[in-house]
Amino acid sequence: MTDHPSPRVQTLHDIRSSLDDTMVLLSLHEVGAYGALVAGPATAEEIAQQLGLVARRLKPFLELAAHLDIVQHDSGRFWLHDGDAKFFDPSLPHGVGLPSTTLVKLFEVKGRGAMLLRGSDVEQATAAGGQSSPAQRADFLRYMDSVSREAARELAERIPLQEARRIIDLGCGPGTYAYAALERLGGSRALLVDRPEAGPEIARIAAERGLTDRVEFQGLDIRRDELPRGHDVAILSAVVHCYSEETNQRLVGRIAGALAPGGCLLIRDCALHADRSGPGEVLRFGVNMAISTEEGAIYSAEEVEGWCRAAGLRDIRTEALEELGENYVVIGRR
Repeated sequence: MTDHPSPRVQTLHDIRSSLDDTMVLLSLHEVGAYGALVAGPATAEEIAQQLGLVARRLKPFLELAAHLDIVQHDSGRFWLHDGDAKFFDPSLPHGVGLPSTTLVKLFEVKGRGAMLLRGSDVEQATAAGGQSSPAQRADFLRYMDSVSREAARELAERIPLQEARRIIDLGCGPGTYAYAALERLGGSRALLVDRPEAGPEIARIAAERGLTDRVEFQGLDIRRDELPRGHDVAILSAVVHCYSEETNQRLVGRIAGALAPGGCLLIRDCALHADRSGPGEVLRFGVNMAISTEEGAIYSAEEVEGWCRAAGLRDIRTEALEELGENYVVIGRR
């Protein structure tokens, strides 16, 4: 008689099997199989002929995708779920569907987990500055602008001021959060701050948004360089997870000291539970920070509130954000 694995053992096997599921999901995306299904149902053979793929290998990939409910399947034909064309159509703009990272690149990074735990150097992820090429930098900034617009509008509505003359967006990326604040606060101007290399692409994005006359860019390292002073609103979005607790404490203190009297600081990031038990999406992001940054980590809103109190800010509060994912904004006034 064969012993069946316990539910606990089965759970561990399921976690291991999720690697195969991820490989299938992203492989089909990379070769354009989902894009081929945007036009309508097709067999594995028809898709393979259209895309120059090996039908014998494609079919089991599609069958597992159907089992995982990524696509639908009946009588040898596959098709997308209603509404999924928007997610899978490769012709749509940045940020609408699955990211374009190749599977080889993804597993090259994820496959270094054990080496990183043993002390190997991290491989920096593509970002606004650093070692990224101009093309990588531009693609990253365009992607971030596309996926952040709704979140930026929501954050702008949380600014506890009806009027503001000067806005500063620190670690601004494409500047999306500052653009939303400018739309909400008429008559204001924004200073966008990030790595110097990001300046040209940020200028192009601002011009496309019709905001060239209301924004200025300054390239500096917000961890070390002197911060511009006298702003009414300071935005720090998706930044604190890049740095250590000590770096963030110093940074928040310096931002608070540079605010105009009565000015406010808004810190937006992913919402880790206070006991660090979840959510799972945020804990996975924490692993990504561990393998792609020198000192990045994830923090609870309570920890961020503590940095704000230590910096002398008042009226500190945390608000949950409705944007996709688990995120918060901590707001404090000078």
